[in-house]
Amino acid sequence: MEAVLQKINILVEWMNRFSMGGTRMIEIKSNAETAQELAASLKSSGDALSGVASASKDEQTKLSGNDAAHQAIDTAKTKAEEIAAAIESIGTNLQTVANGFTAVDEATAASMQ
Repeated sequence: MEAVLQKINILVEWMNRFSMGGTRMIEIKSNAETAQELAASLKSSGDALSGVASASKDEQTKLSGNDAAHQAIDTAKTKAEEIAAAIESIGTNLQTVANGFTAVDEATAASMQ
């Protein structure tokens, strides 16, 4: 979101300079480094969630709630894995979008020279 706002600010600044007849050039670029850091942080978060050990099941006693507890433990583990995968996917998508912005920025900058 921050990168998008930064791009909008750059565009507005460029448009203001253009409309006032200014000839100063501004640097147009996305912040791929920040996107990479965020993507790595998301992946790390997903890995941390995946690495959480699941609760152990009581196989020794025959209490009436054990079956429900076993099912809840299995469901919690499955959901945690799904959430971790979604978080990691967001990080991957963020990096892909950032790479796309970088390519567009470079092409735009080259066409303005």
